[in-house]
Amino acid sequence: MQKYYFFYNKATLTGRISDEKNTGGADADAAAISAWRKAVEELLHAERSSEHVFRPGLWDEAFRCLLSYFRLERAAGGVVRNAKDEFLMIRRFGHCDFPKGHVEAGESLPQTAVREVWEETGVSGLEIEKELPVTYHIFVRDGQAVLKETQWYAMRTDFDGALRAQEEEHIEGAEWVTLAELQSRYAGFYPSLQRMMDESGILR
Repeated sequence: MQKYYFFYNKATLTGRISDEKNTGGADADAAAISAWRKAVEELLHAERSSEHVFRPGLWDEAFRCLLSYFRLERAAGGVVRNAKDEFLMIRRFGHCDFPKGHVEAGESLPQTAVREVWEETGVSGLEIEKELPVTYHIFVRDGQAVLKETQWYAMRTDFDGALRAQEEEHIEGAEWVTLAELQSRYAGFYPSLQRMMDESGILR
């Protein structure tokens, strides 16, 4: 059963796609979308968490409804491991994080992810192993609600040079950490990244 999570501060809006077909017809679909629309508004104005179930085939409409409230920004980033099986971690705005950034014109998502890891940390020689879950988080910039959609990739590298934190992107530091250290810092990551780590199994 597939789920989508949208994080806004400490609240989470969850859309769950049911394995069962809708037996209520068009009226049930309309009611589900109406409840979803109300939930989006309550998320933004009251930071209220909720979970909603949609029949197969209705999620596309639910997602379009969600996007009508936001400006969509697409990004990509990497969860990178080196030859010592250490993880590349950065700190930004006081939070633990992984390198990521916005998609530029003409770029594919994998190209963005590789470029952003290099720009934010100086790590090169990156090889993408597989896709990791997409994350969604919501923030407000200049009075405009923004939905950031980030595609994550598991990456490997043999890079053993000095790390370089990109200060102009508000990165306070970059370091290699062991799995045990990453697990110990789990609480310092944003909820969206905690969910991504849980779903991808990288902490195991």
